[in-house]
Amino acid sequence: MRLQRIALLSAVGLALTACSSDTGPTVTDLPAAASVRYIEAVPDTNKTDLKFVDQIKGSPYFGQLAFRDISAYEPVAPGARHIRIFAVDPAIDANTSNEANINVVSQVFVDTTITFEANKFYTIIHVGYARTGSSPKQHLVVLTDDQSAVPSSSQIAVRVINTAPTLASADVYNGTSASGAALFTGVAFGTSSAYKLLSTGTVTFTATASGSSTVAATAAAPAGAPPATVSQSALGGYSIGGSMLTAFIFPASVKGSLAASNTATSVKWMQDNFPQTPGA
Repeated sequence: MRLQRIALLSAVGLALTACSSDTGPTVTDLPAAASVRYIEAVPDTNKTDLKFVDQIKGSPYFGQLAFRDISAYEPVAPGARHIRIFAVDPAIDANTSNEANINVVSQVFVDTTITFEANKFYTIIHVGYARTGSSPKQHLVVLTDDQSAVPSSSQIAVRVINTAPTLASADVYNGTSASGAALFTGVAFGTSSAYKLLSTGTVTFTATASGSSTVAATAAAPAGAPPATVSQSALGGYSIGGSMLTAFIFPASVKGSLAASNTATSVKWMQDNFPQTPGA
């Protein structure tokens, strides 16, 4: 019994010694990653899933995005990554069934490999038409987002991405009408303009077919908001200096399709960063 007590006291002493030498929590550095977001811009089909099918680690799931949905940026392990775009069963989406139709959810729209570099930003857009005989056929557009031109505290950076095959080339005006000089000209379908710096203040983008004064779509940028607490980030918008914003031009949905709730060409805004506020 005495030997057991001695052994127990020795174990306790070793544990206390180990604790006393502890210098604090261990911080594990996260591996370098690319930042990737997914946009569903196919106007004649149901929601889709984007899945990385090559590995689990560093593979976010972009699930059930409907037409005109825009995800946030997610960290993705860099390198050559195998990606598939799957159909979503409308019955599951409508909560009318507890089981997915394997013939629907196994349908693959896109099967491809994309190479991502660490510390770069990417926008993946599913564009075109899913229905047989429609042109252009659905496919992926992969854009590298150059966010190096960070605006000052009195400026914002804005750009345009054209996802509308019905606008082969778009001009975009900063205002509620297509008057004066366009801010962006000749933004081709499936491409992005470069960012342009503007002073903070109200911004409204009006899109037309290039060379036309007929308005295809118009929308005001969000105002944004300062952080509610010191632990939060600012919400990007035209009133928040340092904001980077993208205006997406989306086509009208195809009548009679599962994407038929959006019956006109539209402009939809999305913030691209979390602007820093003074003292942050």
